[in-house]
Amino acid sequence: MGYKPIKPWVLWLIAGITFLAGIGIIVWNIYAQNRTAATVVLMIDLIIMTFSLQAAIARSVKFKPKKRKYKTNVYKKDINEIENSLIENNYSKRDTNFGYVYMKVVGKTAYKVTFINQLDVYLKPVEEDKKDDKKQESFPGLNKCSKFVGFEIFLEVNDVVLERLPDYSFQGKNIFYEGFYFDKEANELKEVNVLDPTEEFVSPVSNLKKDLKLEELVKES
Repeated sequence: MGYKPIKPWVLWLIAGITFLAGIGIIVWNIYAQNRTAATVVLMIDLIIMTFSLQAAIARSVKFKPKKRKYKTNVYKKDINEIENSLIENNYSKRDTNFGYVYMKVVGKTAYKVTFINQLDVYLKPVEEDKKDDKKQESFPGLNKCSKFVGFEIFLEVNDVVLERLPDYSFQGKNIFYEGFYFDKEANELKEVNVLDPTEEFVSPVSNLKKDLKLEELVKES
Protein backbone atom coordinates (compact mmCIF):
# COMPACT_ATOMS: atom_id res chain seq x y z
CA MET A 1 0.00 0.00 0.00
CA GLY A 2 1.28 3.48 -0.93
CA TYR A 3 1.77 6.31 1.50
CA LYS A 4 -1.22 8.61 1.82
CA PRO A 5 -0.43 12.16 2.95
CA ILE A 6 -2.26 13.39 6.01
CA LYS A 7 -5.13 15.70 5.14
CA PRO A 8 -4.74 19.37 6.11
CA TRP A 9 -7.74 19.36 8.48
CA VAL A 10 -6.18 16.46 10.43
CA LEU A 11 -2.93 18.40 10.78
CA TRP A 12 -4.82 21.48 12.00
CA LEU A 13 -6.68 19.29 14.50
CA ILE A 14 -3.41 17.83 15.83
CA ALA A 15 -1.93 21.33 16.12
CA GLY A 16 -5.01 22.52 18.04
CA ILE A 17 -5.06 19.56 20.39
CA THR A 18 -1.33 19.82 21.14
CA PHE A 19 -1.72 23.57 21.73
CA LEU A 20 -4.47 23.00 24.31
CA ALA A 21 -2.51 20.11 25.79
CA GLY A 22 0.50 22.41 26.08
CA ILE A 23 -1.49 24.88 28.15
CA GLY A 24 -2.61 22.05 30.40
CA ILE A 25 0.95 20.76 30.80
CA ILE A 26 2.19 24.24 31.70
CA VAL A 27 -0.43 24.45 34.45
CA TRP A 28 0.52 20.93 35.57
CA ASN A 29 4.19 21.96 35.60
CA ILE A 30 3.41 24.80 38.01
CA TYR A 31 1.87 22.52 40.62
CA ALA A 32 3.67 19.25 39.86
CA GLN A 33 6.11 17.86 42.40
CA ASN A 34 8.09 16.13 39.63
CA ARG A 35 8.69 19.03 37.26
CA THR A 36 11.26 17.14 35.21
CA ALA A 37 8.63 14.73 33.84
CA ALA A 38 6.23 17.60 33.12
CA THR A 39 8.97 19.51 31.28
CA VAL A 40 9.85 16.49 29.11
CA VAL A 41 6.19 15.95 28.22
CA LEU A 42 5.86 19.67 27.43
CA MET A 43 8.88 19.58 25.08
CA ILE A 44 7.48 16.57 23.22
CA ASP A 45 4.11 18.29 22.94
CA LEU A 46 5.72 21.48 21.55
CA ILE A 47 7.70 19.51 18.96
CA ILE A 48 4.56 17.71 17.75
CA MET A 49 2.62 20.99 17.68
CA THR A 50 5.38 22.80 15.71
CA PHE A 51 5.71 20.11 13.04
CA SER A 52 1.95 19.65 12.64
CA LEU A 53 1.40 23.42 12.42
CA GLN A 54 4.12 23.86 9.78
CA ALA A 55 2.76 20.95 7.77
CA ALA A 56 -0.82 22.25 8.04
CA ILE A 57 0.22 25.70 6.79
CA ALA A 58 2.27 24.21 3.93
CA ARG A 59 -0.61 21.97 2.84
CA SER A 60 -3.29 24.64 3.18
CA VAL A 61 -1.62 27.71 1.74
CA LYS A 62 -0.54 27.32 -1.87
CA PHE A 63 1.21 30.17 -3.61
CA LYS A 64 -0.29 30.98 -6.98
CA PRO A 65 1.90 33.45 -8.87
CA LYS A 66 -0.07 36.11 -10.68
CA LYS A 67 0.28 35.73 -14.40
CA ARG A 68 1.97 38.78 -15.80
CA LYS A 69 0.26 40.59 -18.65
CA TYR A 70 2.46 41.92 -21.42
CA LYS A 71 1.71 44.50 -24.05
CA THR A 72 1.43 42.72 -27.40
CA ASN A 73 1.21 43.81 -31.02
CA VAL A 74 -0.22 41.73 -33.86
CA TYR A 75 0.71 42.36 -37.50
CA LYS A 76 -1.05 40.99 -40.57
CA LYS A 77 2.16 40.01 -42.26
CA ASP A 78 3.34 37.06 -44.32
CA ILE A 79 6.84 35.73 -43.67
CA ASN A 80 7.70 35.80 -47.38
CA GLU A 81 6.83 39.50 -47.44
CA ILE A 82 9.11 40.12 -44.49
CA GLU A 83 12.03 38.25 -46.05
CA ASN A 84 11.58 40.01 -49.39
CA SER A 85 11.57 43.35 -47.60
CA LEU A 86 14.81 42.49 -45.81
CA ILE A 87 16.45 41.52 -49.10
CA GLU A 88 15.24 44.77 -50.69
CA ASN A 89 16.83 46.67 -47.79
CA ASN A 90 20.23 45.04 -48.37
CA TYR A 91 20.29 42.57 -45.50
CA SER A 92 22.67 39.65 -45.85
CA LYS A 93 21.33 36.16 -45.20
CA ARG A 94 23.19 33.44 -43.33
CA ASP A 95 22.00 29.92 -42.47
CA THR A 96 22.26 28.57 -38.92
CA ASN A 97 21.70 25.17 -37.29
CA PHE A 98 18.28 26.25 -36.10
CA GLY A 99 17.12 28.54 -38.93
CA TYR A 100 18.61 31.57 -40.64
CA VAL A 101 19.62 35.15 -39.96
CA TYR A 102 19.35 38.43 -41.89
CA MET A 103 21.78 41.14 -40.88
CA LYS A 104 23.14 44.51 -41.93
CA VAL A 105 25.22 47.31 -40.46
CA VAL A 106 24.36 50.98 -40.93
CA GLY A 107 26.92 53.38 -39.46
CA LYS A 108 27.50 52.20 -35.91
CA THR A 109 24.21 50.29 -35.60
CA ALA A 110 23.87 46.56 -36.31
CA TYR A 111 20.46 45.19 -37.29
CA LYS A 112 19.70 41.48 -37.00
CA VAL A 113 16.57 39.38 -37.59
CA THR A 114 16.76 35.72 -36.61
CA PHE A 115 14.24 33.17 -37.90
CA ILE A 116 13.92 29.91 -35.95
CA ASN A 117 12.39 26.90 -37.70
CA GLN A 118 14.21 24.06 -35.92
CA LEU A 119 13.01 24.15 -32.33
CA ASP A 120 14.55 20.83 -31.35
CA VAL A 121 18.00 22.18 -32.26
CA TYR A 122 17.43 25.68 -30.89
CA LEU A 123 16.27 24.47 -27.47
CA LYS A 124 19.17 22.05 -27.00
CA PRO A 125 21.39 23.24 -24.11
CA VAL A 126 24.48 22.56 -26.20
CA GLU A 127 27.14 25.18 -26.82
CA GLU A 128 27.85 23.74 -30.28
CA ASP A 129 24.44 24.84 -31.48
CA LYS A 130 25.06 28.40 -30.33
CA LYS A 131 28.49 28.82 -31.92
CA ASP A 132 27.00 30.47 -34.98
CA ASP A 133 26.66 33.67 -32.93
CA LYS A 134 30.45 33.94 -32.79
CA LYS A 135 30.58 34.03 -36.56
CA GLN A 136 28.90 37.45 -36.43
CA GLU A 137 32.29 38.86 -35.49
CA SER A 138 33.38 38.44 -39.11
CA PHE A 139 30.40 40.44 -40.42
CA PRO A 140 31.71 43.61 -42.11
CA GLY A 141 31.58 46.64 -39.82
CA LEU A 142 30.19 44.78 -36.81
CA ASN A 143 33.22 45.37 -34.61
CA LYS A 144 32.75 49.15 -34.98
CA CYS A 145 29.08 49.13 -33.90
CA SER A 146 27.97 50.73 -30.65
CA LYS A 147 24.28 49.74 -30.94
CA PHE A 148 22.70 46.37 -31.64
CA VAL A 149 19.00 45.90 -32.52
CA GLY A 150 17.67 42.40 -32.97
CA PHE A 151 14.36 40.61 -33.46
CA GLU A 152 13.94 36.88 -32.89
CA ILE A 153 11.08 35.37 -34.92
CA PHE A 154 9.89 31.84 -34.20
CA LEU A 155 8.31 30.21 -37.24
CA GLU A 156 7.16 27.32 -35.09
CA VAL A 157 6.34 27.31 -31.40
CA ASN A 158 5.48 24.98 -28.56
CA ASP A 159 4.39 25.50 -24.95
CA VAL A 160 7.97 25.97 -23.78
CA VAL A 161 8.64 28.73 -26.32
CA LEU A 162 5.34 30.50 -25.67
CA GLU A 163 6.11 30.57 -21.94
CA ARG A 164 9.64 31.88 -22.40
CA LEU A 165 9.05 34.25 -25.30
CA PRO A 166 8.26 37.38 -23.25
CA ASP A 167 11.75 37.06 -21.71
CA TYR A 168 13.29 37.42 -25.17
CA SER A 169 12.40 41.11 -25.02
CA PHE A 170 15.00 43.19 -23.21
CA GLN A 171 17.15 46.27 -23.63
CA GLY A 172 20.33 47.67 -22.19
CA LYS A 173 22.84 50.41 -22.84
CA ASN A 174 23.96 49.01 -26.21
CA ILE A 175 21.30 46.45 -27.11
CA PHE A 176 17.60 46.23 -27.88
CA TYR A 177 16.02 42.83 -28.47
CA GLU A 178 12.48 41.53 -28.90
CA GLY A 179 10.81 38.17 -29.47
CA PHE A 180 8.10 37.41 -32.05
CA TYR A 181 6.32 34.32 -33.30
CA PHE A 182 4.41 33.62 -36.48
CA ASP A 183 0.85 32.32 -36.16
CA LYS A 184 0.42 30.22 -39.30
CA GLU A 185 -3.32 29.70 -38.90
CA ALA A 186 -4.10 33.41 -38.61
CA ASN A 187 -1.19 34.42 -40.87
CA GLU A 188 -0.14 36.96 -38.24
CA LEU A 189 3.15 38.00 -36.71
CA LYS A 190 2.88 38.50 -32.94
CA GLU A 191 5.16 40.74 -30.89
CA VAL A 192 4.52 39.25 -27.47
CA ASN A 193 6.25 41.71 -25.13
CA VAL A 194 6.44 45.18 -26.64
CA LEU A 195 9.07 47.36 -25.02
CA ASP A 196 9.21 51.13 -25.05
CA PRO A 197 12.70 51.83 -26.40
CA THR A 198 14.91 54.27 -24.56
CA GLU A 199 15.68 57.54 -26.32
CA GLU A 200 18.82 56.28 -28.06
CA PHE A 201 16.96 53.27 -29.47
CA VAL A 202 13.75 54.94 -30.67
CA SER A 203 15.13 55.61 -34.14
CA PRO A 204 17.00 52.29 -34.64
CA VAL A 205 13.98 50.21 -33.55
CA SER A 206 11.74 52.25 -35.84
CA ASN A 207 14.19 51.68 -38.70
CA LEU A 208 14.17 47.91 -38.21
CA LYS A 209 10.38 47.79 -38.11
CA LYS A 210 10.26 49.82 -41.31
CA ASP A 211 12.69 47.39 -42.94
CA LEU A 212 10.32 44.58 -41.94
CA LYS A 213 7.33 46.66 -43.11
CA LEU A 214 5.59 46.24 -39.78
CA GLU A 215 3.23 49.16 -40.26
CA GLU A 216 -0.03 47.25 -40.62
CA LEU A 217 -0.92 46.73 -36.97
CA VAL A 218 -3.97 44.50 -36.60
CA LYS A 219 -4.45 44.98 -32.88
CA GLU A 220 -2.72 46.03 -29.71
CA SER A 221 -3.38 44.74 -26.20
